[in-house]
Amino acid sequence: MRVRHVPQCAVVCVLLAVSAMTGVAQPAAQPPADAASSPQRQQLEQRVRDRIALILKERLALTDDQSRRMSDLWVRLEPERRALTREERETRAALRAELLAGSQGNETRIRELMDRVSVLDRKKLDLRDREQQELAQFLSPGQRARFFALQDELRRAFNNAQRRRLEEGVIGGGALRERMQERRDRRPLAPPL
Repeated sequence: MRVRHVPQCAVVCVLLAVSAMTGVAQPAAQPPADAASSPQRQQLEQRVRDRIALILKERLALTDDQSRRMSDLWVRLEPERRALTREERETRAALRAELLAGSQGNETRIRELMDRVSVLDRKKLDLRDREQQELAQFLSPGQRARFFALQDELRRAFNNAQRRRLEEGVIGGGALRERMQERRDRRPLAPPL
């Protein structure tokens, strides 16, 4: 499924970027705690959520009631989704650090972190299952399938754009790109995380 209108795709990417800043695919650098709760950020997030609701209403042919219920579900599940994503990011970063330590890595700590990644993966799947069960109460199977495909498509697009920006040095400047290349050059081969 292709995104039909560039402005809609741009708005959805902004929503994903806002989500990324709070958990979905956040880079290692964290914004200050007060930045996440600033009035400007809250206004931006609300505007983006409102625009996404309109796009979903159009793309999924939602009724007003379905749109409202979908928005309510998002608001209810998003704090848990953000917390899981944040914890997963922190766990994976700690695991990478242990792996980069090479022979000096703490095997017990690595095992604990691997176990935690598995637990977090299960929790994310459980959350997605709960979301799908709730969506099934007010969306048709076709609407749910289109929603799932749209989420997947936009997540891939966002991740690809973020990866390209990192490779080009746009995020964090050229110094970040250079540090990433230095790490790639000196790290032992390890499975991707």
